[in-house]
Amino acid sequence: MSLLTSRPTSILFPAVLSVASVAAAVGIATPAGAATAAPNACAPADIYNATKTGSVNVDMMNAAWGGPGITLTISLAKGLTVGSTFSTTVGVSVSDIISSAKADISSSIQKSYTTTATYSGSVKINSGWSGGGYLHAGAHAYTYKWKEVENTPQCTNETVASGTARSPYAVPAFWKTEA
Repeated sequence: MSLLTSRPTSILFPAVLSVASVAAAVGIATPAGAATAAPNACAPADIYNATKTGSVNVDMMNAAWGGPGITLTISLAKGLTVGSTFSTTVGVSVSDIISSAKADISSSIQKSYTTTATYSGSVKINSGWSGGGYLHAGAHAYTYKWKEVENTPQCTNETVASGTARSPYAVPAFWKTEA
């Protein structure tokens, strides 16, 4: 019989193939350990989520004190920096936490904020504050919870790290507190 008239033999392959199973089906020898597991249904991926818990003011310098009824003025100098704070675990990406906070809470959130000008603020301390009061200068910041979720090969979401953070979103901020 000539090669042109012979019919090829069909080889049935399972739905999920590995290099070793294909090689064995066609009669090719493979080195030990070449067998591979079936591909995962879900590719592993890390996802960061952020949930706002509040807003705070953050001092960027020492507060000024004054007695009841006194008007205080304070200046926030150009070039002062306030940064984010995180409770983290080793291996966590701070950049990914900030990116998540920008997407989930506010696009104005920054890892750090530096004043680009000198800002001044004044306030009259309440006359009813017998101990006087303080005039503070700094930044507005959001507080939030963050978590890192891993999409496992088994298609389940598993929280692998979590914590809290505070990130600035605006400068300047001036506020007074009772002493």
